[in-house]
Amino acid sequence: SLLNLARPERSAFERLSLNDTVAEVVRLFEPQVRGQGVRLEPLLEPDLPPIRGHKAKLQQVLLNLLLNAKDAVDTEGRITLQTRSTEDRIVLEVTDDGVGIAEEDLPRIFDPFFTTKSRGKGSGLGLSISYGIVLEHAGEIQVESVPGEYTRFRIVFPVMGRAEALA
Repeated sequence: SLLNLARPERSAFERLSLNDTVAEVVRLFEPQVRGQGVRLEPLLEPDLPPIRGHKAKLQQVLLNLLLNAKDAVDTEGRITLQTRSTEDRIVLEVTDDGVGIAEEDLPRIFDPFFTTKSRGKGSGLGLSISYGIVLEHAGEIQVESVPGEYTRFRIVFPVMGRAEALA
């Protein structure tokens, strides 16, 4: 992961269903929150157009966002994963109702080694690596947060072009 951060390389991209990728990650992650009172809510728009991507790397991004969300919510928290499409984009939002991110920390959260977690609880690389992966997919990642209310990460990917989809 450190090498990917320092020297990202183009991976073998393929036609992907973002919904299928999200559903797989939810199945993997759900046992980690089962019994803790954390509700995991996938809200996936049916029939999304495909994207071009590297499945394992996108799963890494989603797992990182879910782990961060799990750390932010208490035992009665909720984490929502929502997909939707626009004219030429696919949007994925991961929202939690946890502690939120302080306004002064927002500009730095994608910086390597920046963390708000206590010593030994986080390396500060997860969001930085996720940022690089999203850029590698010609996407954008944004965050909005209101401390004490919610944090929402929004990832926007281009829809796979018609010629790419037929190839």
